[in-house]
Amino acid sequence: MSRTIAMVKGTIWAAEWKTYADRYTGLTVHQLTDYRGHSRLPYFTENSLYDGGKRLLFISDRDNSANLFSIQLETGEMTQLTTYTGNDDLDVALTPDEQYAIVSDGSVIRALHLTNFRERIKFRCPKGQVLSNVTCTADGQSILVCVCEDLSNRIDTDLGNGYVGHQEWMEAKPLSCIMQIDLKTGNARELYREQHFITHINASPRLPWLATFCHEGPWHLVDQRIWGIDLRDGRVWAIRERLTAGEAVGHECFLPDGEYIGYHGLREDGSHFFGRIRYDNTGMEEQEMPFATWHLYQNEQLVVADGQGDVDVLTVWQRKLAGEGLSDLPSSHSEDEHGVAPSDERHSVAASEGSTVKAHSTVSGSSEQEQHGYEKDYEGPFTICELRCSFHSQKLHAHPRLSDDGRRLFFSSDRSGYGNLYMVELPEDVTLLPR
Repeated sequence: MSRTIAMVKGTIWAAEWKTYADRYTGLTVHQLTDYRGHSRLPYFTENSLYDGGKRLLFISDRDNSANLFSIQLETGEMTQLTTYTGNDDLDVALTPDEQYAIVSDGSVIRALHLTNFRERIKFRCPKGQVLSNVTCTADGQSILVCVCEDLSNRIDTDLGNGYVGHQEWMEAKPLSCIMQIDLKTGNARELYREQHFITHINASPRLPWLATFCHEGPWHLVDQRIWGIDLRDGRVWAIRERLTAGEAVGHECFLPDGEYIGYHGLREDGSHFFGRIRYDNTGMEEQEMPFATWHLYQNEQLVVADGQGDVDVLTVWQRKLAGEGLSDLPSSHSEDEHGVAPSDERHSVAASEGSTVKAHSTVSGSSEQEQHGYEKDYEGPFTICELRCSFHSQKLHAHPRLSDDGRRLFFSSDRSGYGNLYMVELPEDVTLLPR
């Protein structure tokens, strides 16, 4: 691994990539990084592609510190964008105009210009507080973050490695304040506060007044996971309240239209599902899924899951186009009591082989998704490629994310022992992939 200059902004790292044919599907997988230190995508709710889709932001632990890099997807060359020392991790959001990366090291939030690499401090975390993730409003004018009371001095805490203290923080109900920071001036104002462990702030990519946040904690124990907030007046409301006792719903993420929110969940009876709902709680659609998953990302047409347990592959569902029929072949597999395919079937994710999966439930209100030419039924799941991700820590989560056109899938995996970035190009018709 060679560089022209060490620890200087703008340093060019030579391409590390390699390609291989996936052993299950034959699709070409591009390994984008190859370094003896973990590299990873920003959190999957945030877009990290910029420069017309030619560059990708990523975080990498090199020279014993986490720093921000970008990779040129046509050449594989990487550019070092920050030179922090002794830093464990970063949280990153891209501004809608793709001119700035909003970078948080957990105590300071900076705006980094992606051309000249200049950084400007926009917010400092108050003493005795911790910061949530950062996100940027659709108009590019504001940064959103939650400032939460730091309980680590009295609760054994390691949330990034095994969720140590996760339930205890939820039960302690720390004071949390959602802040809106002006990107130009750095002026910050408090939008909302309450005695709950708040994280997972997501700004709508289309509506500049809309965001969501969550009450953090074990999903089946929190009072209510997904909340909406109107940035104009600070009004908050529950989104997708529990339908049955013990339901666990989370990993909410805005769809590209900026109005619908995707999520996945688990019921008390052990069944798994994914769904989407409009921010005003209309147009809800939910779909049974035959296995557990860590994360799930979706656009108007595709749903991608990274699996869990014996499901060690990335899988995809394709939404039925209006007027098209779906294949209706009989299912030919068995599942264990948790709804997970047996290990000898895991490479094919046969848990719904040949079957059309129907919407579980809907609530009142017309679905605008149907106006985009899609119906509520999906076909799948289909196998994309082997994953072999340990999920041992937050740095080693797959966090799959589709490009805006839905043709490229980016994810992280430590299949080689270190976390690295991967990219696979999806066929236009994913139903051609193995079931």
